[in-house]
Amino acid sequence: MSALTIRLFGKFDVQCSEQTMPALEPHKVQELLCYLLLHRDHSHPREVLAGLLWPDSPAAQSRKCLPGPVEAARYPGLCDQSCQ
Repeated sequence: MSALTIRLFGKFDVQCSEQTMPALEPHKVQELLCYLLLHRDHSHPREVLAGLLWPDSPAAQSRKCLPGPVEAARYPGLCDQSCQ
């Protein structure tokens, strides 16, 4: 079984079996992944996630922005069978 390591402090870093995965850009994707990792014990409504990532934007606008980071956070290889 491969080890999945995610560094949240300092330089954000994701490794699978000591191999560094490509960087997650933009920072909203990193923020989303960090939040979901730290609060993985329950599900999160999209409206809440959108409000956390874009607190100064109107709710309708932040909901329109959310699909991009959600799709990017699916991270090719992150959920690969070898890293579970």
